[in-house]
Amino acid sequence: MKILFITNKPTIEPTDGASVLLWDFLEWFSRAGIEVHFISASKFSARNYALREPLANLPVGVKERLPGFWRSKNKWFSTSPKIWLWRFLERVGIFRNHVNRLDYKYSQIMTVSDAGEIARFAETGEYDAVIVSYAWCAPIFSTIKSRGIRKGIIVHDIFQKRASSWEKSGGVSDVPEEMLVREVELMGLADFVCIETSDDRSFIRKKLPHLETFLMPRTAIVQVNDTAPVEKSVLFVGGATAHNIHGILWFLKRVWPLVYSKCIEAKLLILGAVAQKITGAHQNVETIGPVFDLVPFYRSSAVCVIPLLAGSGFKTKLIEALGFGKACVSTPVGAEGLAHLPEPPLVITEDEKEFAAAVIAFLTDHALRRKFEMRSVDYIQKFHNPNVIYNPILEYLNRSCVN
Repeated sequence: MKILFITNKPTIEPTDGASVLLWDFLEWFSRAGIEVHFISASKFSARNYALREPLANLPVGVKERLPGFWRSKNKWFSTSPKIWLWRFLERVGIFRNHVNRLDYKYSQIMTVSDAGEIARFAETGEYDAVIVSYAWCAPIFSTIKSRGIRKGIIVHDIFQKRASSWEKSGGVSDVPEEMLVREVELMGLADFVCIETSDDRSFIRKKLPHLETFLMPRTAIVQVNDTAPVEKSVLFVGGATAHNIHGILWFLKRVWPLVYSKCIEAKLLILGAVAQKITGAHQNVETIGPVFDLVPFYRSSAVCVIPLLAGSGFKTKLIEALGFGKACVSTPVGAEGLAHLPEPPLVITEDEKEFAAAVIAFLTDHALRRKFEMRSVDYIQKFHNPNVIYNPILEYLNRSCVN
């Protein structure tokens, strides 16, 4: 089987939640023996230099007009020197208007002409399945003529619910109006969709009952190191997205002062690009920014917080924290998608005083923190095992592609 995966993000970033989910998905399928190719269509010409990144070895015997890329020391290099010449000429203004560009933004629905360009490539490459990230790229499916190609979308979350969440929190929605109008229509172009939460899955089944739907939250492997010293530090990890900025600013203003007043040795660490959006002075707060390796920070921190007030879908930062066996405190929005259990693996509240009290309790009560750390590990092992999540999707593709 051969799968073509398409996104209109220029790269899959290790600090972006949706990107991490995509990479886990692609890597698992590659290790399962599937030939997986990856194209980033954003701001690249499909005809001349769209990215195609094989996740294992370079494909053998696949003829295509797009250049191949290979990986060495965590960097991607083109197999075609002409690609770099084209990029240089465009950068200095030569031929800038003489190439067929795919130049839409990440939050724009792909045009019919751009979709047709990639669809023709998919058919020429004789792929068994084409899978896109979000519904932005779904117009590709309406231009694929071959009946043998399975078409799928990793939906991540429902934009209508995201916009509603922003409205309830008093913020400004980051969802374009066109997507709100066309979201269901675009999802309906696919044969199957992968969604992160059971509530979102129910929404899709109600709107589009003919679609195959798969529950696909972020997978995780437990990474607990009981020998690592734990400091009285509170950790928040996030990219510079609107809901992360909104949430951490609320936490800094409403919650952290309450924590610090009762536990002056506590320190708040803010990692990821969201740290660059923090201004002003805050007591015992360290804005670290993006880091290459999150592991040391997770292992040494006592508590992880997910103080999100808007957004939808599973939060990758929560699954990461639970996977490291951490005690977590989250708002209901931050914990959306978790299985309902008699003994949940974290404290969930949107009341600022209750949120602060839970953080303080985890910082000062070792036995309580240990109890929740064990719950975190048990939860990840039961509900986020990669094989349990991805095998049903692979079995579906095997059946449908053979038929």
